Amino acid sequence: KGIDSIIQSLGTKDFTRIRIGIQPADGKPENIEEFVLQKFSKAELPLFQSAIQEAVSSISSLIG
Repeated sequence: KGIDSIIQSLGTKDFTRIRIGIQPADGKPENIEEFVLQKFSKAELPLFQSAIQEAVSSISSLIG
């Protein structure tokens, strides 16, 4: 529950976040924690790399 820890430490939900959502094509998994801790498949890696590049671009814009 990483984001909850950050909110608790900051004492606010008012901060900039860049979120990358993941969800299987067949809908919400039963065990979310297990799902998010799985390694990306070879087919998913290009999508993940693209999302990371977009996040880096967004961060650059925020601090630029």
